[in-house]
Amino acid sequence: MYGYRYDPASGTRFVDETQADVVRRVFDDFIAIGTCHGLAQRLNAEDVPSFGGGRWYPLTIRRLLMNEAYTGRTVYRRTVTRKVRDVARGRWVRRVEERPESEWIEIEGVTPALISRETFEAAQRRMSDPERRRRREPTRAYSLRGRVRCGECEAPLVGHAVNNGRYHYYRCPNGTSGPGEHRCGSKYVRLERLEAAVKSVLAEFLS
Repeated sequence: MYGYRYDPASGTRFVDETQADVVRRVFDDFIAIGTCHGLAQRLNAEDVPSFGGGRWYPLTIRRLLMNEAYTGRTVYRRTVTRKVRDVARGRWVRRVEERPESEWIEIEGVTPALISRETFEAAQRRMSDPERRRRREPTRAYSLRGRVRCGECEAPLVGHAVNNGRYHYYRCPNGTSGPGEHRCGSKYVRLERLEAAVKSVLAEFLS
């Protein structure tokens, strides 16, 4: 867990002060600016390593912000991992689901608190703020988002609008608009061209 080191002998965590400072900064900055994407960009620009030593992503920031253990609360059996069939990808995948709260087991004194309960709850309020959610809503539906993959790095493509929503594209999240350094050299694809091509192939297949 980012911000700590684990002692297997005692089954407890102890604070990694360098990472702990980053955790506190992430919570404070998110409460102030409310953007996981912007935080990931800042950390990558400053060459702050993630837990595995690599780059930060908005999803990594979001998971950190939603981790209640940073308040010092440690809960065992909070989630369960199941194997489910991913029809779109044609294979079995692991899915983490939350157990009923009656099955949780809280363990005292194993995780030192890095932030206060008030800071954590402020971050959760910011996360669920309706105005913040409204700003994140796409200007149109991207029917193929996550269903088609980059031809260079295999990442699921995301939707992207430019010129105040006048033009719409699919792009690789690891390309020039992704957080941090540019890793993938793939180009943007016009939404109309890609969706028309997929519809044409589907129509031919169904006929």
